[in-house]
Amino acid sequence: MRTGVVALVLVAAACTGEKGPPGEPGPQGEQGEQGPQGEKGDQGDVGPPGPQGVAGPPGPAGSPDTAQQIVNKVAADQPARVNLRDITSPAFFVAGLEVFSDPADLNDALVVQAATMTLDNFALTSSVQLTFISASADISTTGVGGLLGGARQPSASYDLYVLASLDGEVSAGLSPIGVFPTEPPGFQFIGYATTITTDASANIRRIYQIGKDVTLFNQVNVGSLNTAGTATLSLAGVVPSGTRAARVRVTALGGGGSALVNGATCAARHNVIVATDAGVAVDFDGGGQSETIVDVLLPSTLAMPVRGEAVGDATNVGCIFTVIGYRLGFP
Repeated sequence: MRTGVVALVLVAAACTGEKGPPGEPGPQGEQGEQGPQGEKGDQGDVGPPGPQGVAGPPGPAGSPDTAQQIVNKVAADQPARVNLRDITSPAFFVAGLEVFSDPADLNDALVVQAATMTLDNFALTSSVQLTFISASADISTTGVGGLLGGARQPSASYDLYVLASLDGEVSAGLSPIGVFPTEPPGFQFIGYATTITTDASANIRRIYQIGKDVTLFNQVNVGSLNTAGTATLSLAGVVPSGTRAARVRVTALGGGGSALVNGATCAARHNVIVATDAGVAVDFDGGGQSETIVDVLLPSTLAMPVRGEAVGDATNVGCIFTVIGYRLGFP
């Protein structure tokens, strides 16, 4: 029995040997899938506005644009700084106007000068004022500086215009009376200056004009009376259409008699000067001649009625009517 116990102990000792080394780690497992994104949080409330800044000091006042700057800006539909007195629309305003036959070409050319002139665009929707203008137009040429339309005709009337371009060039042109010109290339503004006439040879009548008053250098005999009675003298072709009044020299010849024009009497009598209800009588010494100058208001037909009378010891009428100038109406 003792021997069996010992055998059991040996078996136990054999079963409790030392622990072996740890084994190597296994491979890492695969990464799991990403979870869903969380919901966006609510936006925070807007904070209160900050205080308003203090206004800066006013800038210096700007000066008005020059005339040429106004021309350029108006043409480009840009705002321009102007004085209220500097612009109207449309106006055809002119001050200090002078128009005269060009001494270098009396039959064909006119010179126009003005201290101030308002020019409009061709649509007549805006205006610009220019100063110290000087330009010329020649009826023997066409286009800017000549005839803007129509043809050169005898005993005809033409309107004279001043033209201006965007780059400051100034010129002039003629157009048959009452025919507004088509806008010529390169010129965007236009202003009416005056109306002139041509003679029977289609030459421009030689004039000197200040404002609306025109003096004819080549004075025109429009008719005469040799017998007592009435007559109507036409001034068409001598003065332009729209002329308000004509300045007429009435000359009494040595034949004796008198003539009446617009209330002034040219009386041919011997050594007598008389005043009548009809006007002032102008006398001549027998065999000579006398004259008076009267302003005649004209109707639109430019017809001038006259009447001849035999007075005193006169046996016939001998008077001549000569137009020496005229006054234009407004365009």
